Amino acid sequence: MRKITRIAASVMALTLMVGSVTACGGNDNADTNKNTDNANKTEDNKPVDVELTVWAPTEEQGDYASINADFGKNFLKYECEKFAEANKDKWNIKFTYATCAEDKAKDELSKDPKKGADVFMMAGDHVSELAENGILQAVVTDKDNIVANNTEKAIAAGTVKVNDEENLYGIPFTPNSWFMYYDKSKYSEEDVKSLDTMMEKDLGKGVYNVVFPLDNSWYSPAFFFAAGCTLFGADGKDATACDFNNENGVKAAEYMIDLASDTKKFKNDTNDLGLGLLAEGKAGAWFSGTWNAAKVKEALGENYGAVKLPTIKIDGEDKQLSSFADYKFIGINVNAQGDKQKAAQALAAWLGGEEMQKARFQARGITPTWASLAESEEVKNDVASAALMAETEVATTTPTITQMGKFWDPMKALGTGILEKSTTKANVKTELDKMQKQILTTLDK
Repeated sequence: MRKITRIAASVMALTLMVGSVTACGGNDNADTNKNTDNANKTEDNKPVDVELTVWAPTEEQGDYASINADFGKNFLKYECEKFAEANKDKWNIKFTYATCAEDKAKDELSKDPKKGADVFMMAGDHVSELAENGILQAVVTDKDNIVANNTEKAIAAGTVKVNDEENLYGIPFTPNSWFMYYDKSKYSEEDVKSLDTMMEKDLGKGVYNVVFPLDNSWYSPAFFFAAGCTLFGADGKDATACDFNNENGVKAAEYMIDLASDTKKFKNDTNDLGLGLLAEGKAGAWFSGTWNAAKVKEALGENYGAVKLPTIKIDGEDKQLSSFADYKFIGINVNAQGDKQKAAQALAAWLGGEEMQKARFQARGITPTWASLAESEEVKNDVASAALMAETEVATTTPTITQMGKFWDPMKALGTGILEKSTTKANVKTELDKMQKQILTTLDK
């Protein structure tokens, strides 16, 4: 999901009672499940009453009954109820569901962690900050199995050192990046290798060659990475290093300026405008992720295509556009105590486990991180998943250091300036210097 914007999701007043109001997106999906057998019995060897609040994005709580009747009208409810049934000898669980996009979880939890969800889905760049701030609980339940069966990069992305001790603080369930969808009636497989080739084509009056969110700071850095720039050093961990304002950065920004100036062929994407334009036959390509795969497939039908990002020409050479890439995780609130913590740990492991990753792929088209699933023919033959996996090979790992909090707004402002033509080739170096200074501003200022 976007950070969107790579990303990306109301003052909280959560209670754990059924029917209560939830602030992170509202409790429009609130429901409960409680196994009534042996209810309220806490003697030895009897199930214990536990209440769990679970946050997930709207898409996770969608109606996928047409794909599999078991998934029902709320996929999250299906996942949780299956967990409750499998563990009815341990807990009588009452669930409260709330809507919260992965890229909003950190902000909402930080307002009042004690009122936050017990289990939640979050963006990869949230893991370090939430762990360092004492909000995330390290993964305990089924940890060895999780580490052994998910991809090495996914586990590394969820591992954080806190107080000189390294632990896994999030359970990965999908790579988080974006790629290019395209209309195969407008572009060939050869065309989509180069953005310059795509922009040179005449697709007809009123048809945009490319729809791209140039003012979205999860997407626009792709041009800088193509030019050879780095963010927070080569490893993304140096809070004092960024070279987006060097000679290569100027070339990247100038490419963006030229792209935006071709208003007959280029359209800035806002609120998934590109999806509608694809459906209307008024766009050749649009940039998004697997979360929109089903909608794009429906929009394009037999002309549905998806590939890794194209190259761009800088100084006459083809340079590979490179998206931000990380992972999405399931986290556990440290404030869940006692039996609630045990149940939350087990639920998180279940939601991120092999069975649920497979079900999530079938329901939502979400590419799994469970290695055996990711390598399966079913996943490899999926158009969007194949594009995502190809993109992760050329993508840039999203820095997870807290300094990233200083990056998003200045980068967005640069894109906005280019679109509004207040940033031009005449002043672009000055604007990049300004952006650079803001990105590297120390966190206490």
